Amino acid sequence: MLNRLIQLLLVGVALSPPPYQLQGTYFVNKVDPPLSLRYTFTDRATQVTISFYCEEVVGPAKHTFPVHKLGDGLYIVSQQPIYGFPAFKKLFERKCPRYNPLRASDLWLIEYDRKFDHPFIDINGRQVLLAHRQSAH
Repeated sequence: MLNRLIQLLLVGVALSPPPYQLQGTYFVNKVDPPLSLRYTFTDRATQVTISFYCEEVVGPAKHTFPVHKLGDGLYIVSQQPIYGFPAFKKLFERKCPRYNPLRASDLWLIEYDRKFDHPFIDINGRQVLLAHRQSAH
């Protein structure tokens, strides 16, 4: 009886889906104030392309940055000036003034919920949930 129970537990663990990994495109669209924000991660989350669009008529601003994993579910976008993140953050402040003032951890600190495949970022001190855009099959 005990052996059968252990066997069923092991089969259940083996058949359970693996936890999600941070990869693909995640987005949020806000109406007031307007914001369309996308984070697209490479496989293994070593790089991210961040694009945003606010109230202006021209297309979205976009840039690619290295990503570093700090721990289980915690990632950061590289803050090194050589990769251009400080300038990108200033561009966000200029193009999206209704989201100012940005705080120190805004846009670059990523908390990832592996169970539900949801990353969270902060904008103007508020936590924002990014939804996973599934690819069309």
